[in-house]
Amino acid sequence: MTEWDHGNQATWEPNPNYNGPLAPVKLQRVEYYMINESQVAFQAYQNGELDILGVAPEDLATVESDPTLSGEIVNTVGSCTFYFGMNLQKAPFEDPMVRQGFAQAFDREAWNRDIFAGLGSPTQSFIPPGFPGYQEDLQPWPFDAEAAKAAIAESTYGGVENLPEIKLTYSASARNNARFEWVAGQLKTNLGIDAVLDPIDPTAFSALTKDDPPQFFSLGWCADYPDPQNWVSLFQTDGLLSTRVGYSNAEFDELIRQADVEQDETLRAELYAQAQEILVNDAPVIFTRNDGGPVLVKPWVQGVSEDTITPIDYWLGFFNLPNVDVQP
Repeated sequence: MTEWDHGNQATWEPNPNYNGPLAPVKLQRVEYYMINESQVAFQAYQNGELDILGVAPEDLATVESDPTLSGEIVNTVGSCTFYFGMNLQKAPFEDPMVRQGFAQAFDREAWNRDIFAGLGSPTQSFIPPGFPGYQEDLQPWPFDAEAAKAAIAESTYGGVENLPEIKLTYSASARNNARFEWVAGQLKTNLGIDAVLDPIDPTAFSALTKDDPPQFFSLGWCADYPDPQNWVSLFQTDGLLSTRVGYSNAEFDELIRQADVEQDETLRAELYAQAQEILVNDAPVIFTRNDGGPVLVKPWVQGVSEDTITPIDYWLGFFNLPNVDVQP
């Protein structure tokens, strides 16, 4: 990395001493632009200022109906899972019945269909389809508003009407504002809760979720490598993601400890599966959807196609670097 303009741009150039499996590299420079408003990024791509851009759901119809843009689509398989985090150290989410109620009160199908234009897929668990450790049948919290209210009635709060104020904190942008108004509508329609929307500057939001996690917030995780350890282990006590919600479960921790060192692959997979079941049933977070869908790639970018990309490319074509080039 040769340049880092925080919140705006980062630049990478080849290391002349690198001779590993991705060498030789043709590209002389890769520039990342950090644009919080997706409609601004879409306009930049149309203006030729960006070479690669993921298609936001709000722009999908425009892309598919445009003869030029539709020809620049590269379809991708997702590697990310998104969720609503609940801080277990803040009322009312210390109570597992409240968390289970919220998990059942959210219509994931409608969220993915109506807000994300059907891109990706709804989920109730952590590890995405296509990744080792994916559990297709792990779906304990289907959308059921009546069951959600009943669960909260069984909690120490005795009913939805006794819950404290629910504040939904998220990374602010014009499109995110509309998305989380929809989420607030879900809470109102399905639970009768008037949630308070709390949009935060994107940079401040990132720091907040690490240092002082909000009561109720939205985040996601994307794979670094294709193994369940890269997912489930993150929620062990004092783990990267567990600290953001204050989650700790001794039985879960013991399964992770065993799985992380187990040499028998079948037993190792079973241990991670048991751990993921505990995580999903404890509901410290509400898993909602996996990503995936079209990415726009300019025709002058070579070596980036559906045949050469992988689900864990850091940017499209990363693991095909010797063949990636730009030829205007």
